[in-house]
Amino acid sequence: MRKALFNPRYLDETAAIFGPKALIVRNTAAHSPFFRRMWSHPAVLDKLSEAAGIALEPVMETMELGHANIQFDFANCAGMTRDETLKNVAHKLTSGRFAIPGTTRAKESRSSEEIDKAVTKKSLIPWQ
Repeated sequence: MRKALFNPRYLDETAAIFGPKALIVRNTAAHSPFFRRMWSHPAVLDKLSEAAGIALEPVMETMELGHANIQFDFANCAGMTRDETLKNVAHKLTSGRFAIPGTTRAKESRSSEEIDKAVTKKSLIPWQ
């Protein structure tokens, strides 16, 4: 999920820095088939509707599906360009336990079949 959210191919188009500790990512579904499929999956919509107490359906699909507000201390990015800052944020939030040990590469994503199977186990977002 983080790998798709912070994908460097489109992060510059989807991310906006708001203040010293907030990053907003929008419109990821327009660039990521994974986000579009995940947030529009019937089982996910059913769980979200159940939690909200009303039937929900995406209205602004590409703009709002997968919208994320990320808390990040940008103090460590002082003096960096916007591009360098976004790369730094993406690296810090997709490495560590989210990366292949000994690398900064993200672990492989689950297949659509694995995601569908996990969703039907009644876990809202088990792959997060």
